[in-house]
Amino acid sequence: MFKWGSSILASTWYDWNYVIGFIPALLVSIWAQIYSYISFKRYANVHPTNKITAEELARKIMVYYKIKTIPIKKVEGEHTNHYNPRKDALYLSASVMNSASIPALGISAHEASHAVQYNRAKSGFYLKLRNIFLFIVNFISNLAFPVYIIGFITWNPFVMKLGAWMFTGVMLFHLATLPVEINSNKKALEVLENKRMFDDSEMSKLKSILIACSIYYISSALTSIFHLGKLLFLSHREID
Repeated sequence: MFKWGSSILASTWYDWNYVIGFIPALLVSIWAQIYSYISFKRYANVHPTNKITAEELARKIMVYYKIKTIPIKKVEGEHTNHYNPRKDALYLSASVMNSASIPALGISAHEASHAVQYNRAKSGFYLKLRNIFLFIVNFISNLAFPVYIIGFITWNPFVMKLGAWMFTGVMLFHLATLPVEINSNKKALEVLENKRMFDDSEMSKLKSILIACSIYYISSALTSIFHLGKLLFLSHREID
């Protein structure tokens, strides 16, 4: 049987510490996900007057920053848009690549700016650093829950805590990603504003999508913090 620490006082402290420290992170994370979802759905059928496609916009952004020609390839699935630094290629999903909708353009601008970050030595530093640790972080984070479950099944507090701390890899990765994502939006906005490809109303909508892209990653970071807190909180339970 599990109990909440060595005394009623300790139990109460853990309980309120969890509620005060981590539940707000969950609530903000839920709000961020709802904001992103609503923003994408609101403009799903809105198209700019210039009819530019997501692929065309991505090319214009890369030309603007005078980086070498990077292939833009179609990738299957949803939410699969990304820049792959190892292959030096930009991947856009089928629903985004040939679309001229506001959400597709915002996603394309955001991802193309990642290609710009990586190909410009100074501004791409954080992106390159992130990619160096990406494999290691993913490997450790994938082991975190199995380790925690083993500790839970065997009632071993040490193994449970080990799994919880391994999960910090996910949290740290999301936190390290935030500056990269924010910088990506800044680069995209610089092009959109200077090239004046869209009118004020269209720019306002595109900014909403770019903000939603950033909020999505903020939501991921907050969710990681919440789950880490939950695992650490539960790992304080001792075996009777």
